[in-house]
Amino acid sequence: MTALPPTSRFPSKKWLWRLLTFAIGILIIIKIFSEINWQTFLARVTSLSPLSILSVAIVYLLLNFFRCLRFKSLLNRDEIDLPTLFPISLYHNFLVRILPFKLGEVWYVVLMRRYFGVSVEEGVGSLFASRMLELLVIVIVGTAALLTSGTVLAGQSALQALFLIIILAAVPLLYFAGLILRAMAVVIQRAPIALVNKAAVRVDSMAREFDRLRHPRVFLVGLFWSIFTYGCSFAANAILLAATGIQLQPSMLILAITLSMFASAFPFNVAGFGMVEMSWGFVLPTLLKVSQGDAVSIGLLLNGSQIVTSIVYGIVAYLVLLAWGDAKHKKRVDPSPQPLQETLAAGE
Repeated sequence: MTALPPTSRFPSKKWLWRLLTFAIGILIIIKIFSEINWQTFLARVTSLSPLSILSVAIVYLLLNFFRCLRFKSLLNRDEIDLPTLFPISLYHNFLVRILPFKLGEVWYVVLMRRYFGVSVEEGVGSLFASRMLELLVIVIVGTAALLTSGTVLAGQSALQALFLIIILAAVPLLYFAGLILRAMAVVIQRAPIALVNKAAVRVDSMAREFDRLRHPRVFLVGLFWSIFTYGCSFAANAILLAATGIQLQPSMLILAITLSMFASAFPFNVAGFGMVEMSWGFVLPTLLKVSQGDAVSIGLLLNGSQIVTSIVYGIVAYLVLLAWGDAKHKKRVDPSPQPLQETLAAGE
């Protein structure tokens, strides 16, 4: 009889971190909801015009289409067809929005293997590269907005120089990140402290993820589509802000929306809510002197509208994949749970 592998009575460090972020997310949501004037919030929701709602829905659909094109360019495989990849992108975005612990990201890898035979390593690599390119655009645009605002960094020449260096260095740093991290891994491995040596394996693993971007065509095409995804995210938020009567100078508008995008990358979100609303609760009182409750309610309206849109598109995409995707890719479908198990193991 084969002996079962020993199991620890204690949860892994990764699950402890997930539980901690979940608990922090719950506390943030409680704070957000306690500050909102719900009558004012409902009045804002009902005041949205059908044109603004339709515009956001169209822009959000375009956002996911450009994400789909970015995935295709990063994978660089001819057999990946857009009619199947597009609903996968919509369904993946829906799961990312509603599942805790960023578990929705896993399903991109699972679905890409199921329908196109993409390996777990290749799927994780393309997803990681996609997120890094998205973050690169957010950092560059946000930093440029800070420099051109004229008021936020007024008289702070040292910070202005620092942010200018960030803009100039961001692209080459990301492009050569794999080489930089690999060199760091060698240095860490030679450190005289055993605890530090163990980090070399993790750093080298990160370097392999970044290596996908060190190809001029892949990097440039991925960055090109990332500019469009940023533009669509910006447009969706700008439309909703205008619909609620919020008016900001162009540089301040770019800065405010970019900060909310940056906040969405933090893990302290539950079902998509949390850090985004907190970012609006900080930005709008700072820039417009509106009350904290009004700012948070506006943030909830902006984020909630996009979450609802992602849910609608995600459900439709799931039905499309069931009705059409499985039939079209019948020979390539792998119904076994192994891809999910491998993906979860890769994330440990």
